[in-house]
Amino acid sequence: MLKNVLGVKLSNNFKRFKINPQKTVDVESNTCYFLDVPNIPSDSFRSASNFPTILGQYLCLIPISQDRFRMYSIRTVLSVLALVCQIIMTFMSFCWMKETGANIFNGGVVLFFGGSAVTMALLINLSTNWCNILNKWEQVEGYFGHQKNLKMKFTLISIVCIIFSIVEHWSYLLTGIITTKRENSHEVFEIYVLKMFPQVFTVIKYNTWIAVLALVINSVSTLTLCFSDQIIIMGSLALGNYFQIFNDRMKTHKGKKLTPDQWKTLRVDYTRLCNLTRLLNDCFCHLLCVSLIIHVYIICVELHLGIL
Repeated sequence: MLKNVLGVKLSNNFKRFKINPQKTVDVESNTCYFLDVPNIPSDSFRSASNFPTILGQYLCLIPISQDRFRMYSIRTVLSVLALVCQIIMTFMSFCWMKETGANIFNGGVVLFFGGSAVTMALLINLSTNWCNILNKWEQVEGYFGHQKNLKMKFTLISIVCIIFSIVEHWSYLLTGIITTKRENSHEVFEIYVLKMFPQVFTVIKYNTWIAVLALVINSVSTLTLCFSDQIIIMGSLALGNYFQIFNDRMKTHKGKKLTPDQWKTLRVDYTRLCNLTRLLNDCFCHLLCVSLIIHVYIICVELHLGIL
């Protein structure tokens, strides 16, 4: 069908345009015109985001996929279970903070688990729309071309975010365990977990499996917040590069008299970028808001502890 469409449009406009194999053809409009595509070593957004999505699947239990979202799958079940556990931890933390009278700086687990639960829910919703985002991005790539070294950038962003998050999180855990002075190692672990999750073990009697589950939920919550920041950075970086490419094209036309078809090319290209921006905004805006609140809160806690 695509060959027939191209054949009709090219035959109708052959007298007006010289065919250039280095250009791409817009088959969505009533007239045929050609767009400049950067000739650079490049990676598609789909291939560049493959490694980060794999990390999200196995470390954060996010049911994100490159091909299609599967409602009834192990990843979806695990993500829903993680979400339910985070909601339970949030509720228990709120009850504990209310009973003990702790302030927002000492009872920060409420915001931590609450923010991670909201983030997990938003990431599950994003997973249902991820294939649509990739398909829309491929349409834009068909006219603007792929971006240079995009896969390397996304891989470095993922590795740096995950490494720093894991190092910071487990350093905090190990520091607490090491500073707990007891002769028996099992007793050290128990005392540390009871101190770290008082909202859980004031309601439930201590059990090693429950303690391990609490630690797993805590780790998944930390990595979930990290993954949401990573997704926001990747989408913003790639979209910003396309706007920079379009801006560079506009500069080449500065001071020149353009034909109606050239103006149409620029307008349609800008509309494509705006549509992609609107799609990303609808998917990322709530993630960005939650991420901003949590990071501002962490900064306030650090300032509060520094003053004390």
